Amino acid sequence: MGLKIGCAVWTLMPPPYQPPYEDTLSRIAEMGFDATELYLRSREDLISYWTAENTASIRSLLSEKGLTLSQFCLFQNLAGGLASLDENQNQVALQNVKDGCRLAKELGAKALCIVAPWPEDITVHTTASLPEYFYINVPAIPKPGTGTVP
Repeated sequence: MGLKIGCAVWTLMPPPYQPPYEDTLSRIAEMGFDATELYLRSREDLISYWTAENTASIRSLLSEKGLTLSQFCLFQNLAGGLASLDENQNQVALQNVKDGCRLAKELGAKALCIVAPWPEDITVHTTASLPEYFYINVPAIPKPGTGTVP
């Protein structure tokens, strides 16, 4: 199979990294990468962007451009409720994971990753951008690069 060098689609997109992804996928291929990763940001994206037709189109584009989909990612906001004791939140999160798995399979991804860059319920100050380090026992920490305390 050999070594493949990939580029995650979001690294070449401006925030908030939302669809459409087609132009960015083409750019990734033009830059000479062999693989990429795609992701599901929200339920809204699942309904409005990741339709059956568009999913088939993206899979076709990946094939046409010679890109392997190394993994499909689910953002934390979609799966965070899996650990919830609230049955409704748990069921919504479980459905999101099921939908993410289905989508990953339809796109030809071999792996599913749940991206969890921050804990949702911790409200303490941080010292840096991703990766973030949380100090729950330290009083107000200055915001990085500002010297001021939020």
